[in-house]
This record gives sequence, C-alpha cells and structure tokens, in this order.
Amino acid sequence: MKFSSVKSVCFIWMLLCFAALLFGEPEEKTALSLGDFDQGKLSVEPLSAEWQTADDSPNQGNSKANPSFIDGAQGSKKALELTYELGEKYQYRYAALKLAFKKAQDFSKYKSLSFWIKGSGNKLKLSIATGNVKDYDYYSYTISSTPTSDWVAYKIPFTSFFQEGWGEKKDFDLKNVTFLNLQASSMTLGEKGWFAIDDVRILAEEAVDPAKNKNLPDVLALTKFDKKSFKVETEASGVWKTSTDNQNGGSSEAKISFGEGYAKGGDSLRMDYDLRTGYKYPYVMTVLQFDSKVDLMQYEGISFWMRGSGNKFRMSFATADVADYDFHGSELEVTKEWKEYKIPLSFLMQEGWGKPVVFNLENVTAIQFQSESKKVGEKGWIEIDQMVLNKSKTSLINKPAESKASLKKRKK
Repeated sequence: MKFSSVKSVCFIWMLLCFAALLFGEPEEKTALSLGDFDQGKLSVEPLSAEWQTADDSPNQGNSKANPSFIDGAQGSKKALELTYELGEKYQYRYAALKLAFKKAQDFSKYKSLSFWIKGSGNKLKLSIATGNVKDYDYYSYTISSTPTSDWVAYKIPFTSFFQEGWGEKKDFDLKNVTFLNLQASSMTLGEKGWFAIDDVRILAEEAVDPAKNKNLPDVLALTKFDKKSFKVETEASGVWKTSTDNQNGGSSEAKISFGEGYAKGGDSLRMDYDLRTGYKYPYVMTVLQFDSKVDLMQYEGISFWMRGSGNKFRMSFATADVADYDFHGSELEVTKEWKEYKIPLSFLMQEGWGKPVVFNLENVTAIQFQSESKKVGEKGWIEIDQMVLNKSKTSLINKPAESKASLKKRKK
C-alpha cells in the first residue's frame, strides 16, 4: 500500500507539472498577424477586424478604389490588391485599404509593423489611427515609392511614425488603435495606380527604418548663403539664380544679392523684383537649379525661413514629368518679419490648370519661389534662409486652405 501511495503521489505531481506547462503564464507573443489573405478572406478573426476599401465619397469625391486577390508573396496563396484612380470632386482626394477593428486594440507591447508590398511605383501613406486623435492627423509613415518589379519586405518601427502637423498634437497611443490605413499619398488629380500587400504583422522586435539605410543625410542643406555663395555643394548640387518672363517676351526684372540672414551675423538670399509689361502673365522667381535630376524620394518635408515685402509667392518643385509648368507646390503668405515654414511634401499640389501628373520626387530638376500676383507694376522683395529637406515629418505652418466645417466632415 505504501508503494502504491507513493506511486499515486508521483503521478499526481507529474500531472500538476504538466498542467502548469499547459496553463501557466503564457509567453509574450513575438508577432501578431493582421492579415495573410491565403484563405481569400478580408476578415482577421482573432481580432474581430476586417480589411475594407476607403475613398473620398463621404466628402462628395469620386475617387475609385477596387480590391481583389492576387498571387501572394514568397509563394503564399493570396495577397490583397487595390487598384485606384483619384477623382476631381474633392480637393484632398484619396483611395485606401483600411483594416478596421470592431474594438480598439492594445498594441503597446509591440514595436514594429511588417508586411510585403509591391505596386505601380506611386507614393503611399501608411497611417495608424488611435482614439485620442479626433481631427484625422494620425501618426503616419510614407512609403516613397512602391517596388514595381517584385515583392519587397518592409519592417517599420513605430518610432518612425509621425503626425503631419496640421492637426492637434497628440501622443502616439498604441493602447487604443482603431484602424490601419494604407492610401495613395499624392492627391494628384487623375492619378491611377495599384498596390498589393501580404503577410501584414506587428512585431515585438525593434526594426530599422528602411528609409534611413540610404546614403543621403537625414537633413539635406540647400543653402550656403553664410559663405557668400549661391552654389549648393551637397549630395544635391546646384546653384541659386533668377528667372523672369523675359524668355516669353516680357520685361520684368529680378536681381539676387545677399541680405541679412535670420541668424545673427549670417546671410540670406535676397531677390528684388519689378513686374513689368510685355507678357500676359508677368512673373519673376528665384530658383535652386540642380546640376542634374535628383532623387529626393527619401525626404518627407522641406523647411526654410522667409520674409518679404508682403506679397504672395508660391514655392514649387519642378520635376521632369511635368511639361507644362504646373508643378507641385504651395502658396506662401510672406510677411515682413522672418517666419519659418515647415511643409510636408505630401501637401504639395498642382494648381490644376495643366495636365495632372503624379508627383515624382525621383526626377526633381529645381525648387523655385515665384511671384503670384501677375500684376504689372508690382515691386517687392523676398529673402530666404536656412532651407533644408528632412527625412522626418515636419509640422505644417502654411497649411493649405480648408474651412473648419470641411475639416470636421473629413472621414477616413
């Protein structure tokens, strides 16, 4: 009996150990799937979530977004594809794939987002919506150009996500994630494209931002005025100069010189100008003309200091893809006191009088500051200083015009 009792105790102890292994404190997950699509389903069952399309129709827009399944990455059965076309009826046009959660998720134990992607080469914006952001300025990351030849794996740390700056600044609350959004970033009228994603996961490991593995610096200086030089001798070399309507038969005048810079003891570029007769649309501009086409796809924003006589100007990026001079840019309200402008490149748009073209930062030929008034007899001046391109998101100071009522109606 004694032997049987000992035997029973040992057996019970073994059962308890086995139960502890089965039902003890679970190990922390190293990855969580947000969609692999192999079953041809849009739902993500464990999270009560579903992949959907989103477009600007709630804002009376007419952009199109059509999902489908295609062959997956690395031999997987299926991936999710979106084909899209950006319409003309809403200024901030968009088309997107959206992973919507029925209940807000806590992803605070995870550090990165990973996925496979390919597409038509257009720029995309990946956003993570959190409950504390009420004005749609969600934390986001820009994919400068989707790979076109084959699938490419991305691993993006959450530390590389930033708000664009036009809304109220909030903490990145990963304990309260409401949806993920992957959308066409350009807002270019008529842009057509497609992209496909597969094996979307969040990871406990800290990834390295792929955009920071390139050769260009995180901050690229585009001025050298403190050294009394209009030349730019960086990775994007070029020279500052003027351009006027003289080449179109006009007689407007512009002259650049060195002014008193924003920083004490420094110098700035100063342009004095006079709009004159001879051309129907008189203009002057100061231009950073690059020595050859430069690829600026890695950069998210541009910042500079500027002041002037109070007249309106437009800053734009000239690209080889635009043949009719309707370049992507932003209007500037220039004040007589120094003012810092920080502009996300995703907010630059064509004026709309030319042919709609995708904003291709791979083929930038110049950055220009042009007078806006077209009024014969206007005289004035501007000064520019400390212009740089940034790989990180920049706060938007000269925000594109949009009414508060319109902003409240925006839905994504």
